[in-house]
Amino acid sequence: MQIPMLKISSHRSTLSTLSGRRAAGALGVALLVALLTAACTGEGKHADTPAPLEAEDVVGLPSPSIEDDVQAPPPAARLSGVLPTDFPEDLPVFVPASLIAFGDSASGRDATLLTNRGLAEVRSGLGAQLDAAGWQRRAVGDGFELTKGARRASIRLESDGSATTILYQY
Repeated sequence: MQIPMLKISSHRSTLSTLSGRRAAGALGVALLVALLTAACTGEGKHADTPAPLEAEDVVGLPSPSIEDDVQAPPPAARLSGVLPTDFPEDLPVFVPASLIAFGDSASGRDATLLTNRGLAEVRSGLGAQLDAAGWQRRAVGDGFELTKGARRASIRLESDGSATTILYQY
């Protein structure tokens, strides 16, 4: 018979625990409502709120000038990409340009570059570089046939108006 008593006793403690939880929940809700009401009505503000700052006119400061800015030098013209290892070291390469292809061709090896410079600028720039490097050149269309000693090479130029393709054959 002690077993039913335990059940009754256990049942009563569960009821009292549930009643205590409900009371605690109701108290928590009432406290939350009181805090929210005080926050919305402005009660509890600090009395020592600082006065707003006043703006003052500042006189005598120099105006910034574009001429005083330190400018970075423009990047040096360069070749994007890596030329084939067998590309002749003394054959001038027009820059700025990007290497877009290289490989074997019917006349030997070739390397193709692309630049955003115009055809006339590329032709005159390469002409001056070839002369300085000791290459003998003969104009052929928009390019050059080249000789230096017993060596031969050629440069073909093509333009679509916005870019120039430079085909080196060596």
